Amino acid sequence: MEERTILAVILSLIVILIYYRFFAPQPPPPVVEQPKVKEDSLRQRLPSATAPSSGSNDTFVDQEIAKLLEEQKNEKPRDIVVETEKYRAVINTDGAIITSWKLKDYYLTEDYENSPLNMNFWKKVAHSYKRYFTTLFKPSGEKRERDNIDLFQFSPADGGYGLKLMAGSGCPVEEAEKPNLYSGVFRTEAQNITLNSSHPRETIRLTRVMANGFQVDKIFTFHHDSFQIEVEVLATNLKESSNTFDYSLLLGPGLGNAFQKGPHKYEGPVSWLDGKKIKDKPGKNVVDVQHQGHISWTAMTSNYFMAAIIPQREESEISICRPKIATKGNINQSTIIGLHYPARQVAAKAREKDIYKLYFGPKDYKILKSLGFNLEQAVDYGFFSPLAKPLIWLLNWFYRLIPNYGVAIILLTLLIKIIFWPLTNKSFRSMKEMQELQPKLTELKEKYKNDPKKLNEELMNMYKAKGINPMGGCLPLLLQIPVFFALYEGLLVSIELRGAPFILWIKDLSTMDPLLITPILMGLTMYIQQKMTPMSGEATQVKMMTMMPLIFTIFFLGFPSGLVIYWLLNNLFTIGQHYLILKKMEGSA
Repeated sequence: MEERTILAVILSLIVILIYYRFFAPQPPPPVVEQPKVKEDSLRQRLPSATAPSSGSNDTFVDQEIAKLLEEQKNEKPRDIVVETEKYRAVINTDGAIITSWKLKDYYLTEDYENSPLNMNFWKKVAHSYKRYFTTLFKPSGEKRERDNIDLFQFSPADGGYGLKLMAGSGCPVEEAEKPNLYSGVFRTEAQNITLNSSHPRETIRLTRVMANGFQVDKIFTFHHDSFQIEVEVLATNLKESSNTFDYSLLLGPGLGNAFQKGPHKYEGPVSWLDGKKIKDKPGKNVVDVQHQGHISWTAMTSNYFMAAIIPQREESEISICRPKIATKGNINQSTIIGLHYPARQVAAKAREKDIYKLYFGPKDYKILKSLGFNLEQAVDYGFFSPLAKPLIWLLNWFYRLIPNYGVAIILLTLLIKIIFWPLTNKSFRSMKEMQELQPKLTELKEKYKNDPKKLNEELMNMYKAKGINPMGGCLPLLLQIPVFFALYEGLLVSIELRGAPFILWIKDLSTMDPLLITPILMGLTMYIQQKMTPMSGEATQVKMMTMMPLIFTIFFLGFPSGLVIYWLLNNLFTIGQHYLILKKMEGSA
């Protein structure tokens, strides 16, 4: 019996050993604590969010924040350069701000570089002649380095902000007496980066603990083929109690060296608010402005460039900040734009996140339209924009055929003249017929000078008998006026013409003719037109009309050469048309 018992025990032990060896569940692996992500490294020394809130914990947290602030004093500011196919950006860790944004394909024009603001018009013309004939005899291989458009040109001495967080709402001028809660050198491991098709995207994260108990992270995301970037602002409450997060995102001042000299549509702050465009033109009293509503974007614009903030939340407020002491000439250079969200209570150890899109680049209608947010509304084609847009499309189409915008303007002007040929023909014939009736009109006016009613009746009878419409000469011209103005507006704001050369001395169709040759020729063609179409009417009216070529010449001297060339060509084609009509009328006489 004892042998059986011993055998049973042995067999039971064998079964137990086999079960635990092959069938029993495996014990869990030992717990290995994973390191926290880098973005939270500054919070690891602080109490857990699950720890009970108490006076001792609050004191401990304040002490740890004070230590972190002390450690941050050793951080040295440095630049981080981001090179892409379209721009070269510089971020400075002091404030985590963009201090430079150079557009690689856009340069300062010769007009900007060589004509100081204080130079009067005739000195500028003399300077242009001197520069032209000096460069004419330079060796053909000699090239001059050109400076890029820089939309920031940050300067602390000028109160520059680049792209900065500022405590509270309103303008930085108002905050001058208060400490900026979001200043100081941010920490980052980012180094200089170069983006291209093989490395199309990169994110730079900068972090700093602030004296008010927030850890603020600014995260920039860049793309190799776009002027648009994304920015996230993260605010983490490090305290054991709720905390108020209140800031403004500011951009400026000004728009670097991108402002236009000479004729332009509008330069300054522009916003798209509640489905409408708002321009904040400075009045006699230079004051700050605030706007509230559904904000799509707010921007600082020049004639050809813009820097825009596009919020991803609706409940924001636009601030347009202008210096209290400014002259008309430097208001835009000193103006700061910004967005402010309502102050928020952030719970202990909680995080708030705001997301923005930013656009820093040319006011190119196609690019802005593709990005959405109604950004293309920044390109101001004026009242006749429905006509201006297809005309500029045609201009670019001609440019693709012959890559010279001067030639494209010639072809576009010729096409317009062909389209309006029948109307111009009718107008000229009507004016010629009215000219032939002028002696009879003078006779009737003298005969019925004391009876206006009878005079009008006799005039209508005469027009009816001759089959002449007295408005026939004006109406066809009136129908063409919208097209002329639409093209005028379109050429004035089209960035395609900026820096585009034509021939010989015209190096930039967006600036005035440096030698004044085309506006003088334009005035002469107007004079020839008048001689081909003798004027009728009162002596005073005729005298005033005779002065129009001179007035237009003076008016057009400072206009962009692309516009002057259009007007000059339109006059030349009209003269040719009038000559052909006269020949035909003489042949049929």
